[in-house]
Amino acid sequence: MNATRDPETVMTAWLDEGPTDLPDVTRRAILTALPTTQQRGLGPLALLRHSPMLIYPRLTAALLVSVAVVGASMYLLGQRNPVGAPATTAPPATPSPAPSPVAAASAAATQAPIDTSLWIPFTSAYYGVSVSHPGAWSEQPASGRWSLTKPDDADVDIFWSPGGWPQFNAFETKLPAGATVDKFLQDFTADAVIHACYPPKNQWTQTTVDGHPATIAYAGCNEHFYSAESFVVIGRRIWVFDLYGPDRSLIVPFLSTVKIDPSKVVD
Repeated sequence: MNATRDPETVMTAWLDEGPTDLPDVTRRAILTALPTTQQRGLGPLALLRHSPMLIYPRLTAALLVSVAVVGASMYLLGQRNPVGAPATTAPPATPSPAPSPVAAASAAATQAPIDTSLWIPFTSAYYGVSVSHPGAWSEQPASGRWSLTKPDDADVDIFWSPGGWPQFNAFETKLPAGATVDKFLQDFTADAVIHACYPPKNQWTQTTVDGHPATIAYAGCNEHFYSAESFVVIGRRIWVFDLYGPDRSLIVPFLSTVKIDPSKVVD
């Protein structure tokens, strides 16, 4: 039999009988790439830590795999248009703007209080600070003092949830000789302001931590890279507290458990 076969008929039949689900290998690649392991990012202090490619490489990989799968699916579906029939194109979606720092601060202020009475207390070996975290969270105590000239997340007290995200960090540093607080914070957050939608200082939220004046900066261009950072200045020392995760308001209950004793700082 040498009957001529219409290419359109063959293609349509193949698509109708084709795969209706993602292959196991593709699904495993996506699941493996999702951010389910603990994050070790430092904070805006390390300047580059807000870079999406540095903080969430597994999440970035997942997005790339998803884009590839969706793109392939759209290509195959596009082949099903009848010959000569005009293809319909959906209007481009308008992306929803990320909540502003002001909106994030408002959400944090109106959120129902979280009961921290059963949280597990932790005392830093270097930074004269104690903080509590949920019982299921893991601890990574700092192995040395954090330095502005050589920032290392091994020198930060880190706490992360069972899924690795959200994550809370804490450390302290002394102002360099001759530096003012404003100048230090400006330099400290400069890269994050450029690359991570970090708000300018006039948009930081004023609060208190253990009775000391403090600020909170709500940053991040979208929920995959949201963060909140609090600064507490006592004399010439600055305590820094970071929260990474889609719910930036979580920094508030963490800060409510913080106790600072400058006399316990180990230089």
